[in-house]
Amino acid sequence: SHYYNNGYIKARVSEPEITYGKEEVEVHEETYWMDDESEPEITYKKEEGLIITIKIDEGPQYGIRKVSIEGDLIKEIDELYQVVKITKEKVYNREVIRSDTLALSGIYADEGYALVDVSPEIKEDDKEHKVDITYRISRGKKVRFERILITGNDRTRDKVIRRELKVIEGGYFSGKKLKRSSQNLHRLGFFEAVEVNTKKGSSDEEMILAIDIKERPTGVFSLGIGYSSVEKA
Repeated sequence: SHYYNNGYIKARVSEPEITYGKEEVEVHEETYWMDDESEPEITYKKEEGLIITIKIDEGPQYGIRKVSIEGDLIKEIDELYQVVKITKEKVYNREVIRSDTLALSGIYADEGYALVDVSPEIKEDDKEHKVDITYRISRGKKVRFERILITGNDRTRDKVIRRELKVIEGGYFSGKKLKRSSQNLHRLGFFEAVEVNTKKGSSDEEMILAIDIKERPTGVFSLGIGYSSVEKA
């Protein structure tokens, strides 16, 4: 991932070659140059007699030329660009693109589009060593919470849990509100664990929210802040 996060889209790493011998092997450090298309070798001496060699063809480094957002836009384009960080990068970075994809998905999820699809399309210019990146968005349908199922609360009443939730049955999906709901339940201090998950409902436009809790032993009270992962949060 080091190479793909530093502009080397076409980097190729060979399988390790293992040889045995008694020679002392010097370990060479890599040096990265924009126009260097050589094939450096990294050699590690694990122990005397064991030599592991990995051949790396990093290829040319690709810079960023153009970044676009296309498809189903539910916000002003400038607002969407605010969460896109690849525009601040000089070279291609796969990890930043992945982060941008999640950030754009989050905006749509908070508006009820729980099944939004954000696909980054990469167009390479092998002559100029530049890439054009297009985030193509298909928002899908808005999704409502068909039911909220609560399990694991042997002593705690449902209404105590429901009043901490920021989402309601019949309301639209929101990743941000789900995260806040989970945080609220943790803050109560009644539970050892809180798991918040979503399941497919009776139609493509409905979803079931499943909340599974583990209550603390009687007499134990604790204040804590945290949350479990929530889809599209």
